[in-house]
Amino acid sequence: MAMPSVQLYAELLANIRQVSVLASFGGPVDATRTTAVVLSDGQTLRIHHNGQTAATMTLPGRVAVAGHDKSLPIAGAALASGDVTWRLPVATINDAGEKFADDSLAPWSAPDLPANAKIACRACDTEIVAAGKIHSWKDLPSDNWAEMMEFWHCHKPDTKKSDTGEVDKINAQDRLADRGYGANSGFSAAENVGLVDLTTLLLLADDCQQLLFSSSSVDMASSDRETILSSAPANVRGLHAYCPSCRVQLGYLTLRRQQSVHLFKWQVSVTGTCSSPPSMAECVGATLISTVQRTGSSKSLVLPIHELDCVSGRVDASGKEEKVLQVWVLNSTIKFAAWPTVMAAGAAIKLLYRFVPRKDAEKMLDSLNSDVQEISLPRETIVAMTDLLEISNGLLPPSVRLFQEWKVGLLPRWKR
Repeated sequence: MAMPSVQLYAELLANIRQVSVLASFGGPVDATRTTAVVLSDGQTLRIHHNGQTAATMTLPGRVAVAGHDKSLPIAGAALASGDVTWRLPVATINDAGEKFADDSLAPWSAPDLPANAKIACRACDTEIVAAGKIHSWKDLPSDNWAEMMEFWHCHKPDTKKSDTGEVDKINAQDRLADRGYGANSGFSAAENVGLVDLTTLLLLADDCQQLLFSSSSVDMASSDRETILSSAPANVRGLHAYCPSCRVQLGYLTLRRQQSVHLFKWQVSVTGTCSSPPSMAECVGATLISTVQRTGSSKSLVLPIHELDCVSGRVDASGKEEKVLQVWVLNSTIKFAAWPTVMAAGAAIKLLYRFVPRKDAEKMLDSLNSDVQEISLPRETIVAMTDLLEISNGLLPPSVRLFQEWKVGLLPRWKR
């Protein structure tokens, strides 16, 4: 008899100290020919069919066994549907209580990055920032720091009256912006100083060498950014930045105040760091978690970076209105395992995702009763993130891949 098509997914439920296991056999199960066993180590699940091993998976937590292999029941409705669920108690409290420390949230925060380090393209190791150029690193505050300044300070400074007894509103607003009040204020890079947020390293453009720039992802890149800016459309607020050797996009240049370059953490390497280089998924995951913690909202709309995307309501290559990725974080601290898998098991964020028309997305963001937040990422990153979510959705048994109009997905979580 042919080997059954088995798909396994397991998740550690730390709060109730159990491991949930879902098995999909792709059709009716013959209990006399197919068995499921947890080996005596408490961490290995093995499926047997006709005396042969059909699947073997390491569970995300060690479950309680009595020193010998433990058979799991396959009975009842599962025999006809082919979908089986088990809830297995973990062996000890410690096995259920893996902690996700607060300092593991942000990949490559300022303390992780050494001064005077060389920054290079991760793909080809071309030097982008010379060793000794960056003397110090500083973490940027939360994304909504300007709003907090407005809300938390009842009495703003420098709102003095003029000789006529009236408040000089224009000059007062300028002074407030300089001191960090209002949405028109912002951070600019400084010479020999690196600023760090969740996804990028912010550097002065003159501290970077050899970068190529273009006004769009399809234009020819050049190292002469002033010439590009002079010929770019008036509404361009940023330029794409590329590696001079392999032409990988390393980040973007923003034109606010001083010309500053944002280098994507997942595209560069930094010599002497005390932690492994973060992936794109880990940086995006950290952004989602930070958004939930900062705003209390678990739903986000992922839109292209404003500086690189001047037109709203775009259409795709087929002429249809562009769709926007919306995500809904369900659990930011899970451990999972799957079989078969093309995605590394371990710590992850579990979320729902769907696509909505861009006009609908903008209405959600403009609504006074909106429960969604906006996250800005490069278009290429959004595409890569979508592909990864689709892959993770395929790891789940078919019966749990959908929730109403949403799909279920996983993103790897950063851990030191």
